[in-house]
Amino acid sequence: MQVVSKSLKKIAIIANMSAGKSEFLNSLFGEDVLPTSNEAMSDCPIYIYSDNDSNNNGAQIFFSNKDSIFLTSEEVKKDLKEYAKKDALNTNEHYMGVEYIKLFWDFSGIRNNNNSYDFVIIDTPGMNNTGAEATKHQRLTSEIINNADMFLYLFDYGQIDANLSNGQGTLWNILIEQKKLNTNLQVMFIINKIDKALDDNLALCKNDNDLSSEMLKYWFYNENKAIDKLKKVAKEYGFNSDFVFTFSAKYTKLSHIKKLNRFETKEYNYIKDLFEDIFQDKAEYELNKYLDSSNIENAFNMMVKQI
Repeated sequence: MQVVSKSLKKIAIIANMSAGKSEFLNSLFGEDVLPTSNEAMSDCPIYIYSDNDSNNNGAQIFFSNKDSIFLTSEEVKKDLKEYAKKDALNTNEHYMGVEYIKLFWDFSGIRNNNNSYDFVIIDTPGMNNTGAEATKHQRLTSEIINNADMFLYLFDYGQIDANLSNGQGTLWNILIEQKKLNTNLQVMFIINKIDKALDDNLALCKNDNDLSSEMLKYWFYNENKAIDKLKKVAKEYGFNSDFVFTFSAKYTKLSHIKKLNRFETKEYNYIKDLFEDIFQDKAEYELNKYLDSSNIENAFNMMVKQI
């Protein structure tokens, strides 16, 4: 395990519950590492270090009531989801009482300098959990936000208006307050689950006999509406509106998996078939472009250097 840099840059990934933070990070890993669920599964912060050397992959689990333990890369894939979930969802005391986790794992396109840990990405608990852990999650996330150097703010495409609520204690409000304290605050805004807009665009089509032309006519229509809405609000509060991106964590992750199971194949075939209907002989090129995460990775690398 390499030595963590003393000048570590802290990058907090923040989102409301079920925006797909873990799936987003898994898509950047190119494999399933973090637990994903429709529930607020992660009950503790996960600090992700990448040294671009897969031989160092593993995790260290820190407990509130006993000594920390280390997991090998194989154990991470098998057991990390158990350590990360709420105690209330666990039946085995071995996995309970986790305070935080250090995950040493390499991203496919995000790079540290000189194979050292120059930044850490912090996966925070969701802020809008309404369960018994709500207060704990809000406190932990607020503490991380107060000490972060940069943010990846993940939005659910279908929940943008709700996520932009400026009420007291909301995630958006907390970020605005941080911006007032630091006018140079770096934030990347990522609209996740953008594939949902495909169905919204499809609903605009009137001519079923010429679906390809109709879908091309409305191609990226609702996506651009979401982008423009977020850019307008970001600019209003002094954020750089150039750093707004769209992403489909689910389908990007599926495109990276070498061997899909039956359910995954069925899911991935849906978007492949849709692109073939729309773009025909250019379908593979357009789908690869749609799922490409290099624009996000390049922007991230550039922003980290500017901190």
